Amino acid sequence: MTDEEIKALQETNEKLTKELEALKQHTAGQQTLPNILPPPAANPPSPSLEEQAKANAEEKAKIEAASKKIEETLKFNMDIKRFVEENAAIVGEEIQSIISLSENVKYATALEKANELRSNILSSFFKRQEHIEALVIDKYKAKAAEFLELAAVVKNQRSAEFWDLFELAVENIKLKEKQEELLKKTNGQATDKKTNEHNKKFFDARSYYIPAKAA
Repeated sequence: MTDEEIKALQETNEKLTKELEALKQHTAGQQTLPNILPPPAANPPSPSLEEQAKANAEEKAKIEAASKKIEETLKFNMDIKRFVEENAAIVGEEIQSIISLSENVKYATALEKANELRSNILSSFFKRQEHIEALVIDKYKAKAAEFLELAAVVKNQRSAEFWDLFELAVENIKLKEKQEELLKKTNGQATDKKTNEHNKKFFDARSYYIPAKAA
């Protein structure tokens, strides 16, 4: 074998060696590539019947709560003017003016109107200490004072939480006035029967508002 043939054989061998090495690297890269990529997303397991029932119940509760809130808002907007007119002597002229002014304002939603009305009425009413005192129980006096300390935006947002304090205070004032009227008619010597009847009405009214609403 000549030198040239030997040289050519060596060159061919080197070429084959390089090709084999390149093939090995390529194969190794193919084997490690799947480990670099994130694993395919697994299909989430189907919820059980119990989980589906729970989710359905939660969704139903949300819908019912939203529906109730809308109903209460619409009822408030329809009834507040009448309530203020019927209790004008107690609530005062400022609150009557608030109702009148609101009739000329365009609100984006019924809820926005209700929140602003409640907030303004509560602020106006409970800025008078005698109206806070009309709540009688310290817990509710403190709650009225808490409302007055809130920022204006927060008052609007949370006005529904405090509204029953207003109704309770108005009712207590009305009942107190009736008691005073009764005492005047009897020259300060109200009979036990009439006093007991009045007290029963007073506590029945408070029991209606306090446990279910103002607590």
